[in-house]
Amino acid sequence: MPGNDDQNRARIARLATRLADELTRAAELQEAAAAAVPVLEGLLMPVREAGGSDPRLAVLARLARAVGLPEPETKPPSPAPVPPPEPDPAPPVGAYDYCWGLPWLPDSADELEVLPVPVTGLAARGGGDPRKLTLLVAPAATMTGKIVLRDWRSRGIVLIGFSARWAASGSRTTPKGKAIPFGHWAQISFAARSAGAVNPFLFIANGEWEAAGVQSGDWLQTGTPRVGENFDEWPDIYVQKVRIAAGHYFFSDQTFEHGTSGYLDPHADGIQVTTNRGFRRIRMANCDWRWNGQTIFARSRTAVVGRPHPEAEVSVRSCHFRAQPPCPDVYGGDGCRQPVYLAVGSDSGTDFPNGDFVLTRLEDVWAEYAASPRLRDPRRYFSPHAVSSDGDVAAWPDATFGGRRPITGTVRFGTPPKPVLDPAHCGWRHRVASFDDLVGIF
Repeated sequence: MPGNDDQNRARIARLATRLADELTRAAELQEAAAAAVPVLEGLLMPVREAGGSDPRLAVLARLARAVGLPEPETKPPSPAPVPPPEPDPAPPVGAYDYCWGLPWLPDSADELEVLPVPVTGLAARGGGDPRKLTLLVAPAATMTGKIVLRDWRSRGIVLIGFSARWAASGSRTTPKGKAIPFGHWAQISFAARSAGAVNPFLFIANGEWEAAGVQSGDWLQTGTPRVGENFDEWPDIYVQKVRIAAGHYFFSDQTFEHGTSGYLDPHADGIQVTTNRGFRRIRMANCDWRWNGQTIFARSRTAVVGRPHPEAEVSVRSCHFRAQPPCPDVYGGDGCRQPVYLAVGSDSGTDFPNGDFVLTRLEDVWAEYAASPRLRDPRRYFSPHAVSSDGDVAAWPDATFGGRRPITGTVRFGTPPKPVLDPAHCGWRHRVASFDDLVGIF
């Protein structure tokens, strides 16, 4: 080393000092690295699990090399988990709150006959057991067919929760000369001489229904054949929480022969007790129907039918009857005709004094005018016609016969302040399919 001894000794001293400092720092780093190992291991574990392109990988790899730990492996990301299918939503609160419950509930599943209804419909005759309830179970889909049960012998028939979009298969000719589909969707009748079924009942609820286009015909035909005055066999009919978004058109088919020329057919009744059949009660509540015929057709007497049930009654609560849209193909002109929302009461001027009428009770009932301004008389949407009106309210006489007033209540034309029906309460998701379901509701 050049220079004198004193200079060399000074340089060696400085180098020794620097070396000692570096060794001290290295020892401190080693201690720090050792202390960092558990922390680094904790950081590496989730990163190794995640793999893929996590930006922390490069930084942690350098640290791992510095302290002698294995580097995190790079691997493809795990696929996202597939969520399980969502279950059918539970019915909204209140979906099964009815004005009228079942008149009779079986004590056990042995007293229940379950009858599935295919999407394409159901047709049967003469079945049922007077000791049992027949439960019609709609499909978990929108029905396209009709329901026909003729001369059924059960204590009752129940259909709760269904969806239907129905295309009628027959044909009738409109006053404009256009042929449109025609048919009746539900024909459910009870048998006479049914060996024990006393005052059977039909209970229909929580349904959504619409016609598949411009067509005509009845929605429900029902009743029990009259055999003398077999009043004990005549049914009670319940229709509750049913929404008809698009219904049928009522018109006179001049080409259809039915005893007289120009017979008013098709009737397009919503609920009809057909000729020579009887009923005890019709009870309708929380329904919103768009229909251009007689929503309820419950005449007490015609030329071919005897007197009504001594307890005959039609009760309508919290319902909204709406007119179908104008249809020139059916009616010509402006496409409008005045619907007949209710047809109850008597055909004869002597029947009221004799007490031969169907007692009719109306509560919170609303109606809609046909679209044409010429059809805005609230008195004329019913049979018998309302005799007075206060603005858009239809009313009937206060007269009583035999201590009974034939029609009580009024019908208001307009929009209810509160909807009469929640659409969420309608449809096949509310279907009742078992004894346990029935017991859970009622």
